[in-house]
Amino acid sequence: SNVRGLQTTATFVPHAGPRQDGEWVMNTPTLQSMKWWSTGMYSSTHAAVYAQMVLNGKPMGVHVFLVQMRGPDFKALPGIEVGDIGAKLGDNDATIGYLRMRNVRIPRRHLMERRQHVSPDGRYIKSPPPGSMDAKPAKKKKKQGGGGGKSHYITMLKTRVALTNTAGASLAKACVIAARYSALRHQGFKNTAHSTRFNSAENQILDYQVQLYRVLKWTSCAYAIKFVARWLLQRRKAAESSSEGDKDLPEIHASAAGLKAYGCVLAADGIEDLRRACGGHGYLMSSGIAPLEADFKGPNTTAEGDYVILSLQTARFLVRSVEKAIAGDVDSLPGLTQCLAPLSSRSFDPVVDGKPSPSPRNLEDLLWRGAESREYFLRLFQYRTLVSCYKAHQALHHSVNVQKLSVDEGRNRNARLLYTTAVSHVKYFMLSKFVESVNAIPDTDSEGCKLVLHKLTIMFALQDILSGEGWVGLLSAREMTLVDAAVSELCSSLRNEVIGLTDSFDFSDTVLNSALGRSDGRVYEALYKAAKESALNVDKDGKWVESPPMFQAVEK
Repeated sequence: SNVRGLQTTATFVPHAGPRQDGEWVMNTPTLQSMKWWSTGMYSSTHAAVYAQMVLNGKPMGVHVFLVQMRGPDFKALPGIEVGDIGAKLGDNDATIGYLRMRNVRIPRRHLMERRQHVSPDGRYIKSPPPGSMDAKPAKKKKKQGGGGGKSHYITMLKTRVALTNTAGASLAKACVIAARYSALRHQGFKNTAHSTRFNSAENQILDYQVQLYRVLKWTSCAYAIKFVARWLLQRRKAAESSSEGDKDLPEIHASAAGLKAYGCVLAADGIEDLRRACGGHGYLMSSGIAPLEADFKGPNTTAEGDYVILSLQTARFLVRSVEKAIAGDVDSLPGLTQCLAPLSSRSFDPVVDGKPSPSPRNLEDLLWRGAESREYFLRLFQYRTLVSCYKAHQALHHSVNVQKLSVDEGRNRNARLLYTTAVSHVKYFMLSKFVESVNAIPDTDSEGCKLVLHKLTIMFALQDILSGEGWVGLLSAREMTLVDAAVSELCSSLRNEVIGLTDSFDFSDTVLNSALGRSDGRVYEALYKAAKESALNVDKDGKWVESPPMFQAVEK
């Protein structure tokens, strides 16, 4: 994370090399300077290497160099040590490697020269070399709202949108497996008092309310992640192809950081909970959900860094937005941060004045008012974001201006509050795109798909309220009692929609690779087949071992 402190060096030697054109000598002199965690490194032939340029004994900062690592025979070149970093928690089909360099010489022109180049005698020139495609200065592009060039935002958006989409897809796979297995698995007598060995009908475990709630909770989260990822992808493509500015792009970029962080953690937690919901069979690799859990949580929850750090990027943006609102600069608030506009009034109390009204009186008001019910929950999530952002700003302001801490110290002192603020905003962002997607369905379908997705939207909102994070002091005991009743009502109403909702993710059996989630329901045949094919049950000639020697000895 300390890019300025990179210890890899590229030292220029003037008039060296076969053509006396000058060479760079690349070194990773310490363990800390090695390249580590680079995806694809082990199987690559070339790398774009970031290193500290040393010119005439003077450090010139971090630059990028093209380094050839392997020759025509694919063996590592002299001075190059490249390898895989070893077995990981999951996703072990991805080659992730390390690179160490000892006096590796590369041509002068292997410095990436779009903005600068170095002459054969060692002069640093701030322009592309003569004759290159970039030799003519490019026309300056208009800056986007928020002060940064469009490419500044687009580059990171691509990665974050892709990881968010992966989170939604992985959680969706777990939902399919758990839902199908919960519908197929029977356990517990329907009527214990009158059951006999000849009359012992058992329940589908999906009929147990807690099991049903777990499946519906994570299914609603999978839909929410997929809807917001689809929206982000569309906005990214539109911004990329447009020559005009986009004032909402800074907010989208900042929200995407928190969304990638929270979305991946949400998916990892969901996959693990759904794996446990599959009982003992969820422990088997043949279940499909056990390897999914291992493969997802390792690389995705930590890609781009710890999820808390990414969330704090979103928090910084939100605090700056509060400052704009308090200063009265409400027209510059992009996207969903418009909810902070009331803070421009000194008499506005976010906790008292920001709460949506009127509060629903019964389940009919809370659940079954269609767009009106969805809008209420959206305003409720907006309310939490408004309060969280204001409290975080006030706490940071107190640390810096009253306690006289530095800005960095103040941020660390209030990091927990800043983190929960970012998560509140991300959840509001997710719910807003969920609601938009459902609103876009024609009203002519109000009794079909739209009604089912309406229920799932409300389930997503309610399951978050039940978690309690950020809601303390915002909702009364009466309102929380209504939320509990609403969840029970929704579980019953959505019981017969579970398989349809999860089947609509449209994963083939090949993609799921799960004995528990087979579309034909032949779970136990698949489990038995996987057991028979286990390497422990096959002898050295590849034949099935009918009975282990231990039992043969006992029989004799």
